[in-house]
Amino acid sequence: MRTNLFQKFIPASISLLFTVWLPLCSQDKSMLSLETAVEMALKNNHLINVKRLQIDEKQQKVNEDKVKYLPVIGIGGSYQYNTNLPGFTIDQGRFGTLPFGGLLYPLPPVDEIIVVGEHNIYNAGLTFYQPLTQLGRISSGVKVTKTELQIAMTEENKTAIQIKQAVEKLFFGILILQKQIEEAELKVRMAETKLKEAENALLAGKTTESSRYGLAATEADEQQNLLRLRMQSDDYIADLMQLTGISRTVDLHLEPVAAEYLAEKTEPIDTSLKEALLRNNDLKLAALIKTKAVYAIQASKLSYLPDLGILGGYTFQKGTMIYPKYNSYIGA
Repeated sequence: MRTNLFQKFIPASISLLFTVWLPLCSQDKSMLSLETAVEMALKNNHLINVKRLQIDEKQQKVNEDKVKYLPVIGIGGSYQYNTNLPGFTIDQGRFGTLPFGGLLYPLPPVDEIIVVGEHNIYNAGLTFYQPLTQLGRISSGVKVTKTELQIAMTEENKTAIQIKQAVEKLFFGILILQKQIEEAELKVRMAETKLKEAENALLAGKTTESSRYGLAATEADEQQNLLRLRMQSDDYIADLMQLTGISRTVDLHLEPVAAEYLAEKTEPIDTSLKEALLRNNDLKLAALIKTKAVYAIQASKLSYLPDLGILGGYTFQKGTMIYPKYNSYIGA
């Protein structure tokens, strides 16, 4: 019977060890510094990637509006097959008569039917149009799109600062929680030690039961505080992984922050106010939005002007005799 129990116990123990060991091995340990965390967040964060794509979109819009300065060129062609061709008839003797040998010969001697055109008609042409009076409105439109580009770049910069601040807040929060967890673990050990001493003293008759209950409550409170700090640390680590794009399967460990990173640069109050007025992204956005509105009003006013421009082109046709084969024209 003991042999059978021993044989059943060994496979169960091995399977239990594998179930505990495999999840631990599946997690790769990774050390993460604050600088690396900020770089990964700025690279992998979806929000800032959207802002960068918006910058590319606005840049292409600026290029598109600049093209409007150039003349509009059109190239076209056509083919036509006519079943019935036009023509005209010159009646006999329309041009008089020609005396010859005492006789009068009519000109033409018979009715002449002249067919105008061919069955197959080909047309091809190149035209261009250069606007003149609308150049001012186009210029205002380009300024509007350039301002939109600056707004997108300012929003991208603002988002980058916010992401950096969020990463720093989570990173320092995790480091603070790790120290608080170490402190809480020491308090739990101290509470457990005091509780054991109280139990030994109670057995020796040197203390009361109520004192042991008080120490047990203190030990439970320290355990609860330790559990709360660990759960909060796990939440912060999960948020940091999501912000930086790190896989959840990684066992993340944070490196201490270098002292140079924590060096404070204290500036006078006046200098700080001037820097805030010059570099504050919200103030920049407000100023850019105002500038965009001014350019948009200018473009709207210039749209009242009549559309005047230079028109020209070159055409080629084959199949119609009454029209020139090659033709160039220019006008306004």
